[in-house]
Amino acid sequence: MAVPHGVQAAGWIPFVVAAIMTLMFSFVYVGCFRHTVHWNVCATVITALGLAVSLATCALVPVDIFLVSFMKDSDGQFKPWAKQADVRESVENTLLIAYYVMYGCMILFLFLLLPFAFFFSGNSPSIAERCCTAVKFSAIFVLAAFVLFVVGIFVPLDNKPANGTADRDVIVAIFGNFESTLIENAITLTMSVLTVAGLFPLIIYLGCGMAVWPIGLLKGRRGFREEEFDAQEQLIIHRTEAERLRARPTLTERDERRLAQLTERERLIQNHEDHLLAVERSFWRRCWRHLLRPIEILFGILLLLLALLVFVSLLLTNIDKIMHSLGPSRGYILTEPKLINPIDKILVYAQEVFPLDYILIIGLILFLFFCAMSAIRILGVRCCCVQVFRIGLKRTRPRGLLLLCFLLMLIVLSLNELIYQMAPQYGMFGSQKYARNVTLHGNTTTEVLPCSTAAPSGECVMTRMSALLVRFIYRLWFFGVVYYWASWVFLAMFLVALIFATFRKRRSSIEQTLSDDELTTG
Repeated sequence: MAVPHGVQAAGWIPFVVAAIMTLMFSFVYVGCFRHTVHWNVCATVITALGLAVSLATCALVPVDIFLVSFMKDSDGQFKPWAKQADVRESVENTLLIAYYVMYGCMILFLFLLLPFAFFFSGNSPSIAERCCTAVKFSAIFVLAAFVLFVVGIFVPLDNKPANGTADRDVIVAIFGNFESTLIENAITLTMSVLTVAGLFPLIIYLGCGMAVWPIGLLKGRRGFREEEFDAQEQLIIHRTEAERLRARPTLTERDERRLAQLTERERLIQNHEDHLLAVERSFWRRCWRHLLRPIEILFGILLLLLALLVFVSLLLTNIDKIMHSLGPSRGYILTEPKLINPIDKILVYAQEVFPLDYILIIGLILFLFFCAMSAIRILGVRCCCVQVFRIGLKRTRPRGLLLLCFLLMLIVLSLNELIYQMAPQYGMFGSQKYARNVTLHGNTTTEVLPCSTAAPSGECVMTRMSALLVRFIYRLWFFGVVYYWASWVFLAMFLVALIFATFRKRRSSIEQTLSDDELTTG
């Protein structure tokens, strides 16, 4: 029996709609940040397509969970169309192909298109010269991808279990067979490396953004009088120092540089005051202050509660892994969650009302995306703690956009692992249940239980996302250890950022006025 068309439509039509919406969102979002003067079509289009591909990859997760959950009824029995193993395998293979296609697209962007567009967006007026430079430096990234693929194909990824064949048999009995092709091994290694690389921006930007964005909405922006007073105070200090320098009979080269800096800062402060005055007199400013500020506070409260919910869910999963996982030698694989996880429970129950869980999981992904973006706008694009580009509305140059896309794609790629940790039961089996016969005092009754790895073989179907992640971790156990301890660092980063954001001075009423040097960066 083939998969009913209604089931396929219910699973894939929301994904197509989500993919189209992410494509539209990506172009609008990139259009909001690209520089109004210094921009090019190549960087804009590639950045938007890269964001759309990464977000669409995350949108596959609820489709995966829906299709495996829809195979079973609430009484724990397979539906008529899903009783045959080959039909279930067909659904799994379709999902697996979809994941590999999306992963392949992400590899294409990260190792070829983004590097090429970055080096092509140079300052040389000659298109031929920029093409040669782009091809030359892009070849380095292509070579890196080729090396990863070769290592994945020819180097055996089946590490030796701690307890020999017996340990492998336990893993296979729980999660099934891990046989795969050489191409799958290559993709496994490449995606594992990219996911680990994405953990660094995930910890820094997402960890900070989850605290800074909600707290910033709650605290609001500084008042006009307060900012005007600070600007006047700074202006007096700079003018006093400038007058003291001008009063000297002769100026050294160092004094002249300092005087030029003070003059430039006076200009920027005066420009800042003019912007403040214009904003304060604007109609929208008065509407925001009197009408929309309460909505902003309410929104901030909801986002802070959601951030705390994510924190608690990750914390509980990490504690669960300490107590009940297979240990570091197996990459802290959690075979069966024991502790109650709030996000996990919410998503499992929401799946009973289609498509509520789809909306919730997409909303959660967008929340985490905007949190990361909020931190990137504050910290800028950094390399080794040094700010390389500043990201601002209508002020981001082509190379800044491309690096922003590169960071966000790595972060979104690592979100798959983060979602699995936040909702292990939902991510592994969805809302599936299985039935078992229980004999008590000579009476046999049927008990319906949520699916887990303790279920008899063939009674539950794992999502392809969880199967791929377990395969990543099983074949390369040290990646599982890195994922686990990185989640602890992420939780610590969130707490530090939360304390910092709470005591941090409120934001300016307008976007900070950038100097000419900052505007020409990149």
